[in-house]
Amino acid sequence: MSDSSFGCFLVDRISALLPESWSEPVIITRAPVQWAAAIIVILAAFALGKPFAKLIVQILANIRWQGERLGTTRFARLIPTLKWILPLFGLRYALVCALNLSADAGRALDILLQIFLIVIILLLADTVLQLLFRWLELRNPKKMTETVQLFYLQILRIFLVILGIIMVLSLFGLNVSGIVTGLGIGGLAVSLAAKDTLTNLFAGLTIMTDKMFELGDIISGPEFEGTVEYIGLRSSRVRSFEQTELIIPNAKLTDNVLVNLSNMKKRRLRLQISLPVDISLEQIDKLKMKLEEFVQSREQKSEDQPYIALESLADNSLVLFFQFYIKSLDYDVFVQERDAVLSFIWQFLKEEDLKLPWSKIHIFPDGKTSPKNTPS
Repeated sequence: MSDSSFGCFLVDRISALLPESWSEPVIITRAPVQWAAAIIVILAAFALGKPFAKLIVQILANIRWQGERLGTTRFARLIPTLKWILPLFGLRYALVCALNLSADAGRALDILLQIFLIVIILLLADTVLQLLFRWLELRNPKKMTETVQLFYLQILRIFLVILGIIMVLSLFGLNVSGIVTGLGIGGLAVSLAAKDTLTNLFAGLTIMTDKMFELGDIISGPEFEGTVEYIGLRSSRVRSFEQTELIIPNAKLTDNVLVNLSNMKKRRLRLQISLPVDISLEQIDKLKMKLEEFVQSREQKSEDQPYIALESLADNSLVLFFQFYIKSLDYDVFVQERDAVLSFIWQFLKEEDLKLPWSKIHIFPDGKTSPKNTPS
């Protein structure tokens, strides 16, 4: 059944239900029955738009991939676009068929329908890419991590957007080949103007290929420290321990020494204990022995032997160096172990009457190279 025959059929059916006088063209050269048919088509199309979209998504969700249903979550983004397909068809039929307007009147709606179709195709292509990356992750989970997938998806989505723009421009009769040629000629100028952006883009590729860090890793640089929350094409976002968001250009991450604290196999706890010069050798040996016993009693202690030895004579005091490793990488566990060590040393100094201000404990922050003097 053609468009015109569908329109005539609908108008004839409505005419049979309405008075004969309604078939006379009295409203803008169109009969009331034609306007009634147009309004019915439009209202029905808008009413069925969202159910139609949900039906399509449900059909796609039942497709099985690697033995499992794809699910509606993957296609939820299609609903806002699909729900306009039926209304646009309804408008076109109402104008061209029911109201008998010329075919040119529906051309704008045809273009709009094609634009929506392009958007749907691009969204489906994006979903297919996600499924492909998921399949590659199952085959090689160490190489195709979540971080790598998100980064490459960003690049491919840029190409999809460019492809969509070119397709939309071609619908309006523009010379796409000429535009592409013009972009090629101006590519050099654009690349020079966007030199920093391209530098950061290649730095992002370096981060991915060298696997410098992943989402959720704790990294530390010369001017920042925090948890990686996002790795983009131009910059990455790090959440500092003060809960501020740091937006760092990728080039800065690759050009500086970067410490990935999440890749530690164990945590190191180091202390410098400054003892008064009047301390006896017996007291020093007693402190070393008690520290040895204390470390051996800790559940979080690693297999490495603790290091306890006199290090230097400074500021009229003996400096005892104490170091051991903790198995857990959890920072909370590290803080608890450090608290236990400091409490133990403080108790010993009190028992031996080696009180402040002559005694000091220098704490080396975990993962750092320079000590921070913190009196006990």
